[in-house]
Amino acid sequence: MRRWIWLLLLAGLLPRAAAAHNLCFVEVNNPYCLEEPFSDYWDDNGGLPVFGYPITFAKAEPNPDTGMSYHTQWLERNRFEVHPENAGTAYEVLLGLLGKERLQQLGREVAPREAGPQAGCLWFEETGHNVCDQSNGLGFKSYWQSHGLKIDGLDNYARSLQLFGLPLTGVNLETNANGDTVQTQWFERARLEWHPNNPDQFKVLLGLLGKEVLDNRGVIPQPQLPVTPTPAPIVTPTPAPPPPSFNNCQADPTVASNYPVKIVSVDKSAEKVVLQNVSNAPVALDGWRICSIRGNQLHATLGGSLAAGETRTIDSTASGPIWNNSDQDNASLYDAEGRLISFLEDTNF
Repeated sequence: MRRWIWLLLLAGLLPRAAAAHNLCFVEVNNPYCLEEPFSDYWDDNGGLPVFGYPITFAKAEPNPDTGMSYHTQWLERNRFEVHPENAGTAYEVLLGLLGKERLQQLGREVAPREAGPQAGCLWFEETGHNVCDQSNGLGFKSYWQSHGLKIDGLDNYARSLQLFGLPLTGVNLETNANGDTVQTQWFERARLEWHPNNPDQFKVLLGLLGKEVLDNRGVIPQPQLPVTPTPAPIVTPTPAPPPPSFNNCQADPTVASNYPVKIVSVDKSAEKVVLQNVSNAPVALDGWRICSIRGNQLHATLGGSLAAGETRTIDSTASGPIWNNSDQDNASLYDAEGRLISFLEDTNF
């Protein structure tokens, strides 16, 4: 379902009010409606991307943590409960701890504490985990910070904490119910997944924890092998890009950062240049240029993208040989704006 949910949003398949304070989803033939106060809560705090569609009618159910019965409705990504003791406050509707519940169903323990804070990440001392971005300005950290419950009197951090809870694991590669193997991080109330091939606003998706927990109630968890942690992406501060300095492949005094892409090697005899993406995110290469500095010649103009960590060999597109095999011939890489990204000094002459 997560493969096309963003298409529904872009197509405008939003819920329509069937009656005052009711939300029904006739466009997708969903038989369940949200009534007040769940409808207002759903609208005010993120709607479809955050909570998903309702998957049950509202009814009284016992809370698994307290054993007390509350008016409850399940949604694809969460569980709404009415707490009458909080009537008239922003806490009348509370969310279930579905991240915690689903890990318990799977027979998994909360992950051990990490070594400590990582640069550029959010550190949660309470559970000992970092929350980081997977790309510059995109990922779990940015999503956590930019989403939260609408509660007056709370700052943005507290609002996000009310929605997602604390992180319970680091980032691991896990296969979800749809068969997608993606970077995943578990929180008390949510599971965040990184889908790099989606449009930017849908690269981070919330797991269907409501559906998973509800479907697996009463199932005895089977012993599982521990999840082998995948090191969380370390987001290093991105060097400030230099000003444009491209001058028809002439020598450039600008100091290259060799980030996010660097020139790994140049095979002058074979007229091949090897590039590597050293960042944690894909890099679009459209309009980038590789230069042979000795002869002020263009090796190739690039296109497409380079995945995080990917290494690629670039053949020359010149009409003949351009690299000088007998003298020093340094190599430079420029982005589409003409900024020097990488420089490799030639020592093979």
